[in-house]
Amino acid sequence: MKNMLKKFINFWKKFFLAMWILIKKLGSIRGIISFIIVWTILSGSGVFILGWIFRNPYLMGIGAGIFAFWTAPFTPLMPLTLVIALIFQRFVLLDKRVSMKQIKEEMSKLFNNKDDNENQSKDDF
Repeated sequence: MKNMLKKFINFWKKFFLAMWILIKKLGSIRGIISFIIVWTILSGSGVFILGWIFRNPYLMGIGAGIFAFWTAPFTPLMPLTLVIALIFQRFVLLDKRVSMKQIKEEMSKLFNNKDDNENQSKDDF
């Protein structure tokens, strides 16, 4: 029981630390705008809002379904959003502070974390 509590606390510490690092990486108003735009598109919130504006229950249902998918456990919404937001910030908003090296670094973290989680879950059994 104590071990589970320790894992739970460590998970939330890592989560909030990752969010803080994410906010620091965005670093400018362009970064925050790109993150909000990309998150709205990927999470389904944008589709839901469009359905609400146009009073279209079909779009609202699709948006809610996409959002429900991303709220499931082990879905990589935030890492994917971060990588795509950095690409959006660099090439669409033309922010020169974001380099291809940073984007590649974030992509490698995304794929390395996935492998680490798979290995860890295999070790637990």
